[in-house]
Amino acid sequence: MLYIDILGFSELVKTDYSKIEKLYSTIDKLNSHDHPNFKTLVFSDTILIFNCTAPTSQHDHEYLVMYLCEFAQNLLFKCCYLDIQFRAILTYDIFQYEKLTNIEAYFGNALVKAYRKEKDIVGLGLFIDKSIATHNKIFETTEFDIDLDFVFLLPAIKNLKMYGCLEFPLDKYFPDPELEFFGLKLEFKILQNFKDNIELQKDSKVRSKYIQTYYLYKTAYKELIDILERNYFDIQFVSSSADWDNTDLIE
Repeated sequence: MLYIDILGFSELVKTDYSKIEKLYSTIDKLNSHDHPNFKTLVFSDTILIFNCTAPTSQHDHEYLVMYLCEFAQNLLFKCCYLDIQFRAILTYDIFQYEKLTNIEAYFGNALVKAYRKEKDIVGLGLFIDKSIATHNKIFETTEFDIDLDFVFLLPAIKNLKMYGCLEFPLDKYFPDPELEFFGLKLEFKILQNFKDNIELQKDSKVRSKYIQTYYLYKTAYKELIDILERNYFDIQFVSSSADWDNTDLIE
């Protein structure tokens, strides 16, 4: 089960109803709705995405974890346009959902465990329960605490590191910036948002979440992020010939 908490929601209720409407419209377009094996429930600032059938094999576990991570990734990209953050836990335990005559009922250990743990996390983004971390074969992670690992959700940044692309500007043809690094402009924006909010946030508790998250990314991609900071996260320094305007559109 993927448990997602939208941060700063109560303040939005007080100050910006139009942004909440945009947020719900965004949630309504998440890619999780396109997969018949998953169900998405929304209540106020909480989103639950869970598999409709129990896994029976290692392949099933890996399949479910991959897609649930991708759903969180999709939300991260979409929320960047709204300047909204969330904190999510991917866990596995008993969870029961029933569509009754007039209501939808859902409960279980997975929900209780995620709800309690999420409130203690100082950070933003996706965290995966260590009990299922071995089923994650796609996304890079790092240890966060005794129960959770932090999941890195920026694939273009990962590709830059994987290709060893630290000499800029990149050659126009290898690797092709518009293919291997699709979405890089948006990922730069996400990282810059984390960094900017370290200074902009006046609430120390909120600021600490940005500090921790940015620290996790900078620890994993230190050399690259040092370069980004020196270039003020300007996408043009990566390749001035690439058509970056067509590579940051997230469906």
